[in-house]
Formats: sequence, C-alpha cells, structure tokens
Amino acid sequence: MCIYGDSALLPVDFIIKVIVITSSGALSPGPLTVSVMKKGVEEGSKAGLLASLGHMVVEFPLVYLIGLGLVTFLLNDFTIYITGLIGALFILAFGILTLRDAWRGVNLQVEQNDNEKESIIQSSFLIGLNLTAFNPFFIVWWIGIGAALAVEAFRYAGYLGILEMYIAHVWMDFAWLIAIAFLVKTGTSIMERKGYRILLLVIGLLLLYFGVTMIINILSL
Repeated sequence: MCIYGDSALLPVDFIIKVIVITSSGALSPGPLTVSVMKKGVEEGSKAGLLASLGHMVVEFPLVYLIGLGLVTFLLNDFTIYITGLIGALFILAFGILTLRDAWRGVNLQVEQNDNEKESIIQSSFLIGLNLTAFNPFFIVWWIGIGAALAVEAFRYAGYLGILEMYIAHVWMDFAWLIAIAFLVKTGTSIMERKGYRILLLVIGLLLLYFGVTMIINILSL
C-alpha cells in the first residue's frame, strides 16, 4: 500500500458513510451540547463556534493518531480513570455555576466589562476543549467506531484521506453547536425572566446528571 494512498480523493459513498456513522457522535445530546446551550444564552452563535474550535483542537490530532494506530495507550484503565474524573469534575463545576446563575436571576442582557476576564470554567473555547480532552467516552467512541473510518480513509488517500474524512465529520459539530447556541439565544431574547431562570435550572441539573453519571461509569469500569 502506498503511504499516500492510491487516490487524492475519497469515494463519494465513503463520504456518505462517514457522515451517517459519525452523526451518532456529533449530534447526540451530551455535556458539550448542554454547556453550549448555557453559553449560547449569553453569546449566541459565537459560543457554538468557539466551543467547536476548542473541540476540534483536541479531536483533529486524535483522529490522525488513531488513523496511524498510535493511541491504543489511551484505552488503559489508569488514563480512562484520570481523564474521566477530571472531565466529570469540570462538568459538575459548570453545572453548579449554572444553578448559581439560575438562583440569582442573571440579567438576560449580559454585559461584560472590557477588563473583566472570563473564568476558565466558563470560556466557550475551553469548554469545548476540556469536555473533549477529558471525556474518555469520546475517545473510546473514536477508537471503537471512528478508528475503522480513519484507517479506511488512510488506505484510500493517505494523510489527505484522513483530512477529508475529518472534514466530512467535523462540519456537523460546527453546524450543530452553532445552531443550538443561536436557537437558545433567540429563544431567551423573547423569554420572560422567570422562563430564563427555569431554562438555566434545567441546564444546570442536566450538567450535574452528566457529571455524576460519568463518575459512576468511570468507577464501575
């Protein structure tokens, strides 16, 4: 097999297969989607864009390493345990902050001072990065389901094939998260304060649920 593959482009049927299979991961509800909903209330579609970029910073090199068969060490119990606990704690912390905002009744029109620095936990970019890097189940999904696609893409067109395969996948992340953030922002702009607080309450509880569930799953491995 030529290291650069036999063609410069992936077959159309393979691209379609990538879109169908990876949509199960990209469009499934999870802590990242719920977190983007919270940030979308404040930032609109910008939150989805920044979170998608943070997600891609971790996912893109991971997909290349998987395609080259270099990340099996990520499946050892210790790595899964540590990354899972860190990710769960991050989700719980963000959930608690969201519930705090629901309790206080934050103004719908969020205005930040130019000199005000956003906390690490509440940065949209770092939310996308952290909830990707410290989610062992995301890594397991790529190694268990996405790996075959990455390897097949490499056989078709080498490194370029992996890039094409990833593009066929990642656009859904951007479209999904940007759309979610935009719709939440649009909805809250016409929502009464009480309804807004209820939305934050639901999001906060969902984040706590995801955090606790992740801890339980990690400890049961």
